Amino acid sequence: MAATGGFYWSPDGSGTQSASLQNPQAGHCYTLRGARPPFYAINATDHTAHYYRSAGCSGETGSLPPSATGNVTRYVKFD
Repeated sequence: MAATGGFYWSPDGSGTQSASLQNPQAGHCYTLRGARPPFYAINATDHTAHYYRSAGCSGETGSLPPSATGNVTRYVKFD
């Protein structure tokens, strides 16, 4: 099942959310592109975004609930 909405992040550290995932699939591990993680992000989906230290989404470091903003690492998965 896909999350409804968008997930936006700043890939260059400027704070401008110029990269996005639209309606991301739940359970899929996404690698966020960008030069300098952690990335400032806005979770405008209806699912919680969990972020991870390692590729394959292992070593969870935190989560960003729907309608929240914050810093995330390079790997993100939606529940």
